[in-house]
Amino acid sequence: MTVELTEIHPLALEYPALSDDDLGSMSADIAANGQHDPIICDQHGRLIDGRNRLEACRRAEAEPVFVTREFADEDEIAAFILSVNVEKRSLSNGQKAMFRACDLVRQKSRVAGRWKRGSIDNPEFRISSGWVDLMTKAGLVLDVAARAAALGPEYALFADQPAQVKNGTLTLDAAHRIAQDFESKAAMQEMAIWLPFTKASGQLEQLSIEASQAIELPIVGSPLKKPHRTQLEETAKRFNAVATAIRAYLKENA
Repeated sequence: MTVELTEIHPLALEYPALSDDDLGSMSADIAANGQHDPIICDQHGRLIDGRNRLEACRRAEAEPVFVTREFADEDEIAAFILSVNVEKRSLSNGQKAMFRACDLVRQKSRVAGRWKRGSIDNPEFRISSGWVDLMTKAGLVLDVAARAAALGPEYALFADQPAQVKNGTLTLDAAHRIAQDFESKAAMQEMAIWLPFTKASGQLEQLSIEASQAIELPIVGSPLKKPHRTQLEETAKRFNAVATAIRAYLKENA
């Protein structure tokens, strides 16, 4: 079947490619026996499954065989990519857990450092008796990666850990130990980030207390002089601006 291939779906690219030796073996088999399993594309021409087969066909100088499959939405595509890769690939249980955890985060199934009730208790993905423990570890690694990314580029090593687990260069257990060690370091760094605001906030609070305890503003028989009125207006604007910023921050981090 002729398919106009547009791109490889980004989620499919997250799974590690076969080694050069394995690709060579696949290529030789295709050259000798033909391509047994077709390459799957969605209705938009994006490769969903079979990028290793596509590369093996290129090496064997064989015309690749494609099929198009209709998907309802991106969630269905993501579920399909996860399913075929977990079933077909020789991934470690830690890798499978990390891929599943990333998919659940994409679905917003992790809130405040916890998996939503029932989200990880899926028989289809219970690939080991220690599945809950694996998902707990994967969740912490993802939490730390998000915190590290927010702290700045100097913490890129921690932010990159989920990708390292998925491509097999780091085990989930090792990543989890590093994540646990990061907790105390992150707390110290976050405290340093918060310190200037905390100090300024304390000063602002003290000023507001002093202002509320001060004598009432005097009532005068004539309009305030322009310099005095300008000063009071500027003070009000500054307090309003700070209050608005704090309210926006609280809303964003509710």
